[in-house]
Amino acid sequence: MEYKEIVPDIVEAVSYMPRNYVLTWLNSRTRTGTNNKIAFGPAYELKAEILRSFWPVYAKRIRKWAEYRRKHSGYVIMDKEVPALFSQSEEMLKAKDPAFLFREAVKEKEGTYVTDVEPWEAVRSIERRGSRLNGKVKSKRHKGHYDVLVRGIFPTTEGDLNVDVVNCDCMEHKESMGKGSKYVFMVWDVHPTALMNEIVSLRLNPTHLRKPPKAKTSYKEKETEKEDSFYKLPEFFHPFNFVANWSGERGQLAPKSIYLAMVEMDMAIDYYFNNSTYDQINRQVFRVADIYANALKEAALDGECRFELLKHSSERRDEKDRALADAEKRMITQFYNEIVLLGYEYECNCLEMGRPAIRFENRENVLDFVPGRMQDNRYRPAFYVTKPKPPAGMKAEDMCKLDDSSQNPFKNLNITHDSLDDNTKHVVQSVIRAATTLILPDRPGITEIDIPSDYEQLYRKTIRQYSPEKEKDLKKARLLYDRR
Repeated sequence: MEYKEIVPDIVEAVSYMPRNYVLTWLNSRTRTGTNNKIAFGPAYELKAEILRSFWPVYAKRIRKWAEYRRKHSGYVIMDKEVPALFSQSEEMLKAKDPAFLFREAVKEKEGTYVTDVEPWEAVRSIERRGSRLNGKVKSKRHKGHYDVLVRGIFPTTEGDLNVDVVNCDCMEHKESMGKGSKYVFMVWDVHPTALMNEIVSLRLNPTHLRKPPKAKTSYKEKETEKEDSFYKLPEFFHPFNFVANWSGERGQLAPKSIYLAMVEMDMAIDYYFNNSTYDQINRQVFRVADIYANALKEAALDGECRFELLKHSSERRDEKDRALADAEKRMITQFYNEIVLLGYEYECNCLEMGRPAIRFENRENVLDFVPGRMQDNRYRPAFYVTKPKPPAGMKAEDMCKLDDSSQNPFKNLNITHDSLDDNTKHVVQSVIRAATTLILPDRPGITEIDIPSDYEQLYRKTIRQYSPEKEKDLKKARLLYDRR
């Protein structure tokens, strides 16, 4: 891959905050011969359900959530209570009508169209041709609809994932698609989720049919005929086990459904009242093993999936941080220029010790470059981690575990140690190094990286604080010695 084609987008990733922490699955069996990466995230469920649900029905969910939360601070599972994933909103719990308060919060953040839509207008014109599903899904911010396409909705005969195309006309979907990557990136985001949730509801709840007013009889007959056909469909793929929990919401929720139903509502409350991002929500919810559909869980455990970060295309780092990021662009450019000659190529954005990282790989090894960040009014210098690449098809250690973000990376500088690789969920031997030299496990020698003079003092101060014994090894903030 040409250096000039790929490096600008990689460098630009240093200047932007992460958009979302997602689980990706690579489908290399597409009809077009391209490598399509399908990205899934549970946080998309919260907006999809608000978008497609009839408000009086969704209001009942809010009231059930409030009633449950007033009795339990956590989740009751098999007669045992476990801690909740998110902090609760006291404002919601104390409100006389929490549903009204929630609706006002949604209107303020999303616009008036979200909760005012008629039930038969949210998802319409659903068509299925083989394993291909088309539909129109209501926009969150205007009165129009987006065309949505999902192809490969049925698992293979062995029960494996088979999704090869996910497409939506909305700008959010287009901005999420990876540039500069060797993959075609497709995100199963809000509108595809709303479309598939609608089909789940049609299958599980016969009274769910969206019937327009009597004045639109011809439309009603046409839509009802299409919707009836979904009752006879074989089981199809849906990534997370959320919407099915509300299939019996006209009566009482089944005991097994209450836990996941409360997780879903907690996500919505956290998003609209605690101002959490998709990224923050997904990092918590991915730890819950019960949310995954069987096909997705099996693929993840079999080593077919990766945990990655989508880049944000508009939310830039703050001014102080951005000035440092501009200097780091030169560093990552030199890094890339050096390692591409050694057979490495850009793979994805991921987490490394809880921080956004840019991943490069060759056949045997991985290099995760972690850009510097302003945190608590202090600059955290850039570093990188080298580790062996897990063999293809190797089963994941624990797909619900996050890597350790509490420890400062400069405490283990230049020391080989075992750590969880968050991207693959494998425990591997890693080496953390300051981004002042390039030392690769499969290449002899040391390459110095040109860093701005202002950076030298920042590196010296950080290393002096967390690894004082290594200060004698510093020469203009270059770590020239390796300790194993």
